[in-house]
Formats: sequence, structure tokens, C-alpha cells
Amino acid sequence: MDLMSRAVEQMRLRRTTFVVRELPSPFDERHAPGSAGLHLVLSGYARFDDGQVERDLGPGDLLLLPQAPAHRIRSAPGSSAATRVLTGELAFQAPDHPLLSVLPPAIHAPPALLARSPRCLQHLEQLAEEVQNPRDGTAALATCLTEMLVIETMRFFTPPAGVECPVGGWFSGLSDPAVRSALGAIHRDPAAPWSVDSLARLAGKSRSAFAAHFSAVMKETPAAYLTRWRLFQARALLRQTELSLEDVALRVGYGSAAAFSLAFTREHGQTPGNYRRAQRDDRTETSPSQT
Repeated sequence: MDLMSRAVEQMRLRRTTFVVRELPSPFDERHAPGSAGLHLVLSGYARFDDGQVERDLGPGDLLLLPQAPAHRIRSAPGSSAATRVLTGELAFQAPDHPLLSVLPPAIHAPPALLARSPRCLQHLEQLAEEVQNPRDGTAALATCLTEMLVIETMRFFTPPAGVECPVGGWFSGLSDPAVRSALGAIHRDPAAPWSVDSLARLAGKSRSAFAAHFSAVMKETPAAYLTRWRLFQARALLRQTELSLEDVALRVGYGSAAAFSLAFTREHGQTPGNYRRAQRDDRTETSPSQT
């Protein structure tokens, strides 16, 4: 399985909520940070502002918000017509996946870019149709369509196409043969006793050349990425299983529960046990709204 497919499988959309709104001009909506989301302009014009970037949007413009930034959607200057917007809230099973962390806060896919993928346009049209005319199975189908849209949109931002693509990090690593081989090995078997030497051999480079190259592409050292990936896997196991801390430690490459707890606490400011209890409490509090 390729790295992006594996990442999407691990992130897995578990819930989507969509609504189509008609916004009479003038309008000014403020969205607090929270769940990931998207906006698709069906008709009219709007301006997006997340405090860092302002962008004018027109019919067919798609905004994917993987990092759920606080933002505003307001009337476009000079526009007096109403604007219809499809807005969605996306709940990922693993919102802490490294892939989501390296995506831009807001990804803009204008119609010209979306037109490169007829499938993407078809998914958007079907999604808008389902939301506006709900039937049995609409919620499940909307989630499937959104997951396909997320994959298609991420493809647009893989180097070298590079529109708004981060200059370093996960996506750059996917495009680099040497780094991709190391990432693939780490992802397939995070518990293996990986070292810079063993990863360099997989990449066909000397230890020093590989370490420098990996750091330049990923903006972190191989050891730092390995730790980050192991702790991501550990968080998933703590959330989703009843494995003991000793078993979790062994599955993600730590020799003992004590070594694992030390690394986890250093990174997250809380012990693995406290993290697991907090996740259980959060699921208990939110479960009624998800049914």
C-alpha cells in the first residue's frame, strides 16, 4: 500500500456534517477553531479571511480547512447578490496524523484546478446534490464522497505541482525517492530498531548524506520523525485498544513501559495512562451528539 493510501486509511473520516446556506448580502460569519471543514461556493461571491490570508471566492471555489483555523466568511467587496455556500464539518478518526499537521491551514482549489480531475468535479456535484436533496444513505454517501475529495485535493498539492504546498515536510518526502523509502519502512514497521545507518542503507546513501538530505526535505531529523511517528501510533493504540502500556510500548518500538512513558510524557506533558483516560472521558461526553 502506498504512503498516501496508508495515511488516509489511518486518518479515516468518521463523520461529516453538511449544510447549504443562502447568505444575503451583506454577511459576515465568524467560525471558531474546531473540527476540520470545507466551504464550496455554489453561487455568488465571498471573501475568506483566516487572519493570515485573504482570498476572494466565486462560484465553484473549494476551500479545504484541514487544520480547522478560526476564520471569517464575508461578503465580497462590491457584491450585492446573495451567496450560496455548501459548508461541511469533518471529524477525522486520527486528527493528530502527521499528514494533517503539514497541510496548509486552508487549501484553495479554484475551478480551473478542480477541472484537472473530472472525478473531483463529479464528486462535488454529487455531494451538493445529496446535501440539498437528502435521501436514505445520504450521511454515509456524503462521508465517502468527502473522503474522495480530500484525497483528490491533496494530490493537487503534491510537489512538483506545488500550489500552496508546504516547502518541506510530509508531502515533499512523498516526492523524494530516498526519503520516501525511509518513510515507508518506518510506517510499515515502527517497532523495528531503526537507526540513521539502517535507514540510510535503505535510501542508498551514506549516513551523513542521508541525515542531511532527510532533514532538508522533512524539516526534522530522522530520529525526530521516527519518535513522532511512534508516538502517533501509540496515541492511536491508547485511544482504540485496551492493550497494556507494556504491549503498546513494544508495538511502537520502546523496550519497556517505563521508556515509553518517559518519551510520551516528555512530548505530551501527560502520562500515557492519563491520556487514555482523557480520551475515554471525551468519547463519553461526545457520544450522544454523534448518534
